[in-house]
Amino acid sequence: MKRRIAFGIIAIAALVGGPAVAQMPVQAPPGGLDVNVVNPVDSPVPVEVQGVPEVDVSNTPETPLHVRDVDRQARIPVLDGCDLFIEDGETADTCSFDEVEAGKRLVVEFISGWVGYPVGHTGEAHTILSRSGGFFTNHYLLQTLQRTNVFGDDKYVISQPFRIDVPAEGRLNVRVIRSPDNTGTVDGTFWITGYLIDVDEE
Repeated sequence: MKRRIAFGIIAIAALVGGPAVAQMPVQAPPGGLDVNVVNPVDSPVPVEVQGVPEVDVSNTPETPLHVRDVDRQARIPVLDGCDLFIEDGETADTCSFDEVEAGKRLVVEFISGWVGYPVGHTGEAHTILSRSGGFFTNHYLLQTLQRTNVFGDDKYVISQPFRIDVPAEGRLNVRVIRSPDNTGTVDGTFWITGYLIDVDEE
């Protein structure tokens, strides 16, 4: 019995006093290790930003802060009107709004007006964009019968959003062509609203 105990003590001593096992260092792969940070909605990872410089913005008469909205240049409101009249025996007439001055561009946003036809008559109303080089796009206007007035005319009204750009030295016109015949007279008035923009600020 004593021999077995002695032999066990000697075996343990041999294990403890034996040479240590060398551990190889773990090397990271080339480029380092990727770290995946999960930021769930129910428990987000807080992020703290340090070292953000303070920005001092001052607007004084000596050092004014200039602000410009690149999508909305300086605008000059425009309200312009024109009248037309078709004589008995004639088929059509045109009225013209003011010509856009040099260095400006007119942006039309809305058009309205009315046309008085003899009872039972109607017609076509459209705009014409004109420049020194000729005539360009036509836009047809929707007319709605409003009433028959005391003079026996059917009064049609026009009121609609209308977007068109009129270049410098250009002009917007409205032309009415009546039907089915040219008996009686036709008169009308049209208005546009919009704004002018300096061409060199675009």
